[in-house]
Amino acid sequence: NLTQINNSSIFQNLLKLKNCSWLVSVDDCAERFEYLRYPAKWKEFIDNFNVLKTTVSATQIALNMVFTSINALTLWDTVDYMLDIIGIQPNLITLALYNNGQGGGPWNMNDLPIDYQNLVLEKMNQPQFKSIRGWQNIYNHVTACANIPPSWMTGHPWSEFDRLDGRRGLDSRTTFPEVYKYKDIEPN
Repeated sequence: NLTQINNSSIFQNLLKLKNCSWLVSVDDCAERFEYLRYPAKWKEFIDNFNVLKTTVSATQIALNMVFTSINALTLWDTVDYMLDIIGIQPNLITLALYNNGQGGGPWNMNDLPIDYQNLVLEKMNQPQFKSIRGWQNIYNHVTACANIPPSWMTGHPWSEFDRLDGRRGLDSRTTFPEVYKYKDIEPN
């Protein structure tokens, strides 16, 4: 996650390799990035990313972004940021489904409430996203989830948020307000 490049002998040695490519993980921006990639810091990530961009060819840097129930809406803002502000080319971004879309786990896409799924589909159905590797797979998956009765409000994310908040001293309620609005709503 580019958290350890300053004064890093590993980073310096990797730069000496002739055919070294970088696959950088980033699933969201700012405090959401810091929650998902704890203990990484967003400013440090961006500073280090800029160092990497000025050190190696742009074609040697690719992004891997994991699409989950908790970043389903905001991942697209991060993609826009990486395209427009950072200058990554769309063909160097790969999107992946959490747990490969197989279900299970606290950030399972299969359990999104239908109105949330529709918001996600609307958000991701923008022309700039459609050429990104993995977009079609995610779009198809979220569309297919509309036929699965949601159970998202009743299980894993809340206990996992509680566990992570306690362990890390963070507050997921302020970090993911659009997710928490579904906490006490009955599945549709």
